[in-house]
Amino acid sequence: MPLLSSLKARLAYRIFTTPLPVAAPPRFWPMLRQAKQYRQHHRTHRHVFSEPAKYIVHEHTVNDAIGRAIVVHGWMSKALYMTAHIKWLNELGYSVYALDLPRHGDAFYLFGNWRLYWQQTIGSILNAQARFGPFDIGLGHSYGAMMLPYSTVASSVSNEFSDNLTLQKLIMLAGPTSLNSIVNLFGNILRLNESEQKLFKARILKETPVEEIEDLEIATLRLHATDDLEIKCIHADNDRIVKYEDSQRLCEQLPYATLSEMNGLGHNGLLFNANVTNICRDFVAHS
Repeated sequence: MPLLSSLKARLAYRIFTTPLPVAAPPRFWPMLRQAKQYRQHHRTHRHVFSEPAKYIVHEHTVNDAIGRAIVVHGWMSKALYMTAHIKWLNELGYSVYALDLPRHGDAFYLFGNWRLYWQQTIGSILNAQARFGPFDIGLGHSYGAMMLPYSTVASSVSNEFSDNLTLQKLIMLAGPTSLNSIVNLFGNILRLNESEQKLFKARILKETPVEEIEDLEIATLRLHATDDLEIKCIHADNDRIVKYEDSQRLCEQLPYATLSEMNGLGHNGLLFNANVTNICRDFVAHS
């Protein structure tokens, strides 16, 4: 029935744009205890901003820094989960600025609008660059790994933005390479039928300045960029949330992107694995 399909599509969109806090699985608790200790001793400032929506920047500066890095977590995640990567960046001599995106981590709040739109995410990243940049290194996980490359071509994605994020190197951990792949996955999870999926995509397009969701392929947008951003993709072969093939396809299309396949780490295991941090460290340390 058309009315039921419309209601399901509207509900899907509301769920799609509403991040809710999720507890970490018990296997990650020891690493998170270590992360809290590292933050307690090495975070130098905690900055709270209200535009484009409330977000927080956790600043981890080092003396005589050789550069600056921006770190962005995934959907329904938080900056604390990125601490293992903050740590190795600090050890290499980079001052790190890790975001808690709107409605995530320390920026979560109980009252008001719980929804987060991708424009707010890009706006937060660009605002962080204006305040703390320029950044040399970008590192993101999942949703954050998708939003960082979008931010490097923000002015091409939307007339809302006049600036782009500038980076020398970008690390994408389990990163979706297009909004379309996430939308399809989400529709499958909610068991939307074909007509409901079309209505769901149409609702998203109302908030997106493109004619088709497929126009937001990261590879297509980056190929038209003026800079040669060096990209390292790291993806687990058994990732059930963002398929390994997403990173594989991106690296096949971009001549300056390389892929490291990890065995059996799943989606979130990339955040706490020593082999992953070593690959990242080598990528940044060697030009």
